[in-house]
Amino acid sequence: MVYWLYIIMIKHMEKIMSINLKHSDNLDRDYKKLSSPRKSYVKDRAKNNGQTISQYLNEKYGVIKNEVE
Repeated sequence: MVYWLYIIMIKHMEKIMSINLKHSDNLDRDYKKLSSPRKSYVKDRAKNNGQTISQYLNEKYGVIKNEVE
């Protein structure tokens, strides 16, 4: 019984955890994991800037702080 409650709790936590693109090592992969409203927001921002979604993500989040060059 306790085991099943633990599994259900973990599944619930996975659903509510949000993706933080600032700390992403693969923007395209993590973009696909975003919720529909967040994807829509990113699409709109990219469209308003005349960019593709990948271009927008790379411009906004592409440089990782403390990255070794």
